[in-house]
Amino acid sequence: MNLSEKAPLVSDSSETLDSIPYTSLKSADEDYKNSKRNVEKPDKTTLELLGLTSSLAAVQFSYAIEFAFGTPWFRERGVSYAVIPFIWLAGPFSGFIVQPVIGVWSDRCRHPWGKRRPFIFTGALLIVFGMLILSTADPLGSLFGEGNVCHSPVEGIEPHCTITVTLGVLGLWILNIAINVVQGPARAIVADLVNTEQQTKANSILTGVMGLSNLFGNLLGRFVPAQVPVFGTNFRFLFSLGMILVPLSVLPTLLLGQERPLGRHLASMASSTSGILGVFIDVWRSFISMPKEMSKVSLVYFLSWAAFSPFQFYTTDWMGKSVMHGDPQKATGSLQRTAYEEGVRIGALALAGLSLVMTLFSTVQTFFVELLGVRKVYGMSQAFFGLLCLIPILVNLNAVWAVILVSLLGIHFSIFNALPFALVASVLDGANTGLYMGVLNAACVVAQVVGNFAAGGASDIFGKGDISFGMAVGALFSVVAVLLIPLMAEPYSASPAYQTATQA
Repeated sequence: MNLSEKAPLVSDSSETLDSIPYTSLKSADEDYKNSKRNVEKPDKTTLELLGLTSSLAAVQFSYAIEFAFGTPWFRERGVSYAVIPFIWLAGPFSGFIVQPVIGVWSDRCRHPWGKRRPFIFTGALLIVFGMLILSTADPLGSLFGEGNVCHSPVEGIEPHCTITVTLGVLGLWILNIAINVVQGPARAIVADLVNTEQQTKANSILTGVMGLSNLFGNLLGRFVPAQVPVFGTNFRFLFSLGMILVPLSVLPTLLLGQERPLGRHLASMASSTSGILGVFIDVWRSFISMPKEMSKVSLVYFLSWAAFSPFQFYTTDWMGKSVMHGDPQKATGSLQRTAYEEGVRIGALALAGLSLVMTLFSTVQTFFVELLGVRKVYGMSQAFFGLLCLIPILVNLNAVWAVILVSLLGIHFSIFNALPFALVASVLDGANTGLYMGVLNAACVVAQVVGNFAAGGASDIFGKGDISFGMAVGALFSVVAVLLIPLMAEPYSASPAYQTATQA
């Protein structure tokens, strides 16, 4: 059978999906790549790329408000630092399990909407549901008798917030599972529909979209007051707003991401197994038989995330405790509680600065990559980040310098959230793109677990509870990443400047 794009979308053959004897994902991917070798993907306009990547705005806005307010929300309800890393396992667990599985399912999906859009749509609905639970955790807890003392502590009274915290954990887990349902297909649809020469540009635009969404979420976190009329807390207001913004952000991708429905034979090529067991077999095979270049990218991406993760999870808490010298468990209205709350809002401003720098740098990122190459840009960025990690333990920063420090991290965040995915798209460009994007994200979420627990251990052992020492752990991961980045291959680029630089 001719497997070019001119072939019928659905074959009239009587063969079943399991009757074609592909014995590995690698061979299926190569066959798919060969079948599409002569098929050109036309260049897309910047506006088309913006629409295609807009669904990542939903993901990033969700991340922005949960990372900015999640840890402080649990701390204010009496959850200890020892327990919080286990609550945040929601992201790594769902990313490690959910996203690769969704990748497999989307690779073989034959829905009329295509392979990726059904999952983006379903995930967006689940994000809204998770936000609904988070935004109503406090009033539901009060309804079951926990009262306002749970989220407004009084000196000398131990808050009992079991129901409220349980609902918060449930909402957080649903939200993170939903984010991972959207994230893999949202990345994969870019790899599917954008040609190789535009992958760096597309992923830079994607990074810019993420940055703007992050910027918006964190600016709201900084300037929305602690108490909002009608909604009560700013936490409830932001998640309620998210329930409106998330569907709006995925709509352009659903409208512009016109995919071809996957025919029977191409579906069979996307995976050699079927059923739930087959999905996990495919995920396991992808780890042991992934292309060599994919393995290198995944390892470096793992190290980048292990280094960055403590900043992502603890910036607002670090600002409240270490920079502003506040205490989240003091009585509402006390000087230390007020200082902590102000530090959290300043931390949200710092994260907004990170997002702004990330967005601005994404506009010139392609220029630097074409001039210097992926490896030099990535390596210099990782080294720069490693140096920034050491500053909190070497210098007693005030709020202004702390905001500047966190903002500068946006350069590295832009680079390591774009270049690895562009590299993967250039290496694969095949039937199992969704699966391998999921594998790359699995490296990210495992790194988050490693980074967070390493940060927690360093804070307890060396910093006596000061999370600044946990952030400094990122310097160690960065050193290893810098040593491994030269082993990665440079992707093809049509840019004369890039070719001249790499040939020099």
